[in-house]
Amino acid sequence: MCFKYTATACGIFLVLMCCLFTAGCVPNSGEFHGKEGGGISLNNNDLTLQDFAYNPDRDTPYRIGLEEDGTIVPYLVLTDDYNGNCLLLREYLLDEPRTYNSSGWYASYYENSEIDQYLNEEFMKRFPADLSNDIVDSTIVITAQKSLGIGGKDTTTITRKVFLLSFSELHESGSRTNLKEGEPLAYFKEMSARVAYYKNGVAGTWWLRTANTADRDVVCSVITDGAVGLGGLGALGEVSLNGVRPAFCLSRDTKVMKNDDGLYVLVQD
Repeated sequence: MCFKYTATACGIFLVLMCCLFTAGCVPNSGEFHGKEGGGISLNNNDLTLQDFAYNPDRDTPYRIGLEEDGTIVPYLVLTDDYNGNCLLLREYLLDEPRTYNSSGWYASYYENSEIDQYLNEEFMKRFPADLSNDIVDSTIVITAQKSLGIGGKDTTTITRKVFLLSFSELHESGSRTNLKEGEPLAYFKEMSARVAYYKNGVAGTWWLRTANTADRDVVCSVITDGAVGLGGLGALGEVSLNGVRPAFCLSRDTKVMKNDDGLYVLVQD
């Protein structure tokens, strides 16, 4: 069956989406309902998530709706080849900015940081059980802890359900102190594609998982014009907050359908 949600919640969401797209509050965001393109017949009964993956060479409707806490939320299908699966990224920033990690020794190390734990524990609870069960384990590259503070060159891999994107995945070529963590994603070739918004249309900064190896408490983030910057995680009791865009993978053959409201959503058994 497809995800369930109340008519009231859906109505509010659709009004908001129409307001944002019509008013142009979210540049380059396209139509959430999708459109015909690239030889895909969006009215057939055999659609899979792979059909919606972003492809610069065709007019792919790379947005689908996923249920979070009973409301349908738009996600971007960035690629169909992330460890052999489809990579999804939340289109809007989460409503509340969050800390990456408490300041301290090796605070910029991603594994088991506060944001890592939040995404794989509290955030996962937003999804219906059938969707959270379908999220696959992804192997992601992160900067090794031993590289921090010395300009080291070592990376390592960890397995996660939900994670942050990296500096290099945003189509950055890398630098001496921002190590390569994964392959560039074609969607982010243009800097403007990195600009992210809260649901009210206000642009915000958002965390990446990439630590800067020159320090032990500095990480990368995307600022409001789409450029990638560096920021400390706080000192002398200060707390650094940024927006959050969760990413995760689903199988390529995950079924997709158009519901009664014209939204493309997942089909769940």
